[in-house]
Amino acid sequence: KRARSYAGTETFSDHRLVIADILFEKLYKIFATPSQSSARPLAVQKLADTACRDEYRATLREQLCSHAPLSDSPNDRWKATTLAIQAAAETSVGRLHKSPSGHFIVPNKRVAELSQRQRQIRLQLQSGHHGFFQLKQERNKIMHDIRTLQRHDANARLDDIARQVEEAPTSAQMFVSASLLRSGGRKQPLLVESTDGHILTRDPDKVDRVKQHFQSQFCPTHAAPVPRPSPYQLNTPVTPLEVTKASLRLKNRKAYGPDNIPAELVKYAAEDLAPIIATLINTSLAEGEDISTVIGSGTLIPLAKPNKPKGPVTSLRPIVLLNSIRKIMPLITT
Repeated sequence: KRARSYAGTETFSDHRLVIADILFEKLYKIFATPSQSSARPLAVQKLADTACRDEYRATLREQLCSHAPLSDSPNDRWKATTLAIQAAAETSVGRLHKSPSGHFIVPNKRVAELSQRQRQIRLQLQSGHHGFFQLKQERNKIMHDIRTLQRHDANARLDDIARQVEEAPTSAQMFVSASLLRSGGRKQPLLVESTDGHILTRDPDKVDRVKQHFQSQFCPTHAAPVPRPSPYQLNTPVTPLEVTKASLRLKNRKAYGPDNIPAELVKYAAEDLAPIIATLINTSLAEGEDISTVIGSGTLIPLAKPNKPKGPVTSLRPIVLLNSIRKIMPLITT
């Protein structure tokens, strides 16, 4: 009520404001909280550049010193290390931007600077600022430069897609090209039926139903519980060199697990993280501490099986996204 609206939000004048009296007791929900899955991915593609990689490693060393673990237990040590990796990645590489087509792209700092400047000029023009023609000419030039940079970035992305398709095996090139060129539009919702055959409409109900089904498949109630291993000191402990070699074998551009750490963040800082990971593995075995939350955690992604009826949970194929440290351990032993 008693609201006065004006265009624009950034201006040198005080005539571009919105003034209103809002009755908050009538509002039940103003903004939806974004889910973890909707967060923008980290721009780990930047780590292909040597300068960005060096910046990330230097930032990681600082973060490892500032994120002290709560205790000497392997779980607390790895949790502190995870926080340090994420903080270093946020500072050095940042996150991807979402393009109008729905794809996540590496942000162009120059485009962001020019866009900010052209918005300021536009608001000055709307406010009747002096020097109209000079401002108009400057804005037109900025818009031309933005379009030129965007075309250059689009061509660079197409060249990168072509390179990835050419590097893929011949039998997988069609799949790789279709995956990379796939539109980033909204995906179709997954159809899940309840135990009585009715289609579930609420996402929490779908999650519970899928979780219950795969728990019965992988963890049947009649199976004997797995005994907890006793402390065991390795005759030949895992060395940082072994962890480094295993980390360098991690593949780029792969989905990550619940730790939200892409393989590139571990791979390109292997020499800094290898001593921590080696100590984590050796200590957990020597002390018999359960580190299943670190190694055994994964994100379950149900995918519909082709040529199967939609709805029954038996028509779903489970895909588990593992943590980065879980991917390293099998590579150490092979």
